[in-house]
Amino acid sequence: MINATLGINLGDGETLTVGNVRNRLSDVLNIAPTMLAVIGDETVDDERVLKTGETLQFIKQSGTKG
Repeated sequence: MINATLGINLGDGETLTVGNVRNRLSDVLNIAPTMLAVIGDETVDDERVLKTGETLQFIKQSGTKG
């Protein structure tokens, strides 16, 4: 499981999606494309826009090799 707290400066009107986070941090944190993105108790897709105060986790599915 990977938890990340981001302090990314965004331009006016720019939104941060799960996919943006996955792309920006995949190499640094070794986030595999197969990892599930979870906010709270809900699995979300890469188009989901993050809201202030939310915690995004990337979780490897049970039984997945690697």
